[in-house]
Amino acid sequence: LGTAQVGMAYGISNRRAALDQRAVGALLDEAYERGVRALDTAPSYGNAEECVGRFVSRRRPEGLVLSSKLPALPEALEPGKVLALVEQCVERSRKRLEADRIDYYLVHGPADVRRHGDALVDALAECRGRGWVGHSGVSIYSPEDADHALGRPELTVTQFPFNAFDRRARDTGALERLRRAGHETFARSVLLQGLLTLGPSAPEAPPLAARWLELLAAMASRHDLTVVELALGYASRESGADYVVVGADGADQLAGIISGLETELPAELVREIETTLDGVPLAVIDPRLWEARAS
Repeated sequence: LGTAQVGMAYGISNRRAALDQRAVGALLDEAYERGVRALDTAPSYGNAEECVGRFVSRRRPEGLVLSSKLPALPEALEPGKVLALVEQCVERSRKRLEADRIDYYLVHGPADVRRHGDALVDALAECRGRGWVGHSGVSIYSPEDADHALGRPELTVTQFPFNAFDRRARDTGALERLRRAGHETFARSVLLQGLLTLGPSAPEAPPLAARWLELLAAMASRHDLTVVELALGYASRESGADYVVVGADGADQLAGIISGLETELPAELVREIETTLDGVPLAVIDPRLWEARAS
């Protein structure tokens, strides 16, 4: 379960305010009862880490896997100061999460791997050595980011975007290279921050998205599926990831998401999706390039 919606109003299709503490508790309880055993969070998700920590402290859930992220580091940070800052960030996340160990700790800004190189990798290794972190890796945006991660064998976990519009990680061979190198993988953005759930005329959508949203909606209708079922069923089947990260903005939405992930799409529908939705422009599939929306 992704927790961005837990800590703040998140996603292009989200019309709700950030969840209150009672609603967060209900969502996390419902997720655990339904068999969700992994929570993905980050300091940049508002107070999501604190929300997860309250759940952990109250529920003491067995077998729960926690994933969090290192905030983007200052560009001009001197190599000799990287370790102290990484230690500080990890310690703060551990405290907020009420956890002695964070199972997966990812560099949130992939440019940091290129920019801070050995100093950053060594700092993460130090945190693993102390038992603060189980596995370290990077959250990427592009196949090029994956290749930079592969250049650092100490990084063994990669989170990547994958959805019906954006199949770059798989189609460029980046995912296969990661898997051959032994990486554990997390597919995120499987609903493209909610974009895939919007109608073609939605004013929130990027200008170039209307045509592709219309094609997606028409395809789902022809096959008697909701867009969410089609999109999540596709991501679950085709991402090739060890984990699929999906957020929910309430316990009421969670059931539909779990059902969508369990939707089995026939091979001919998968081929139709990939043929019909071939060539979606980067300005649509990369949220960093979206215009006329809050960042």
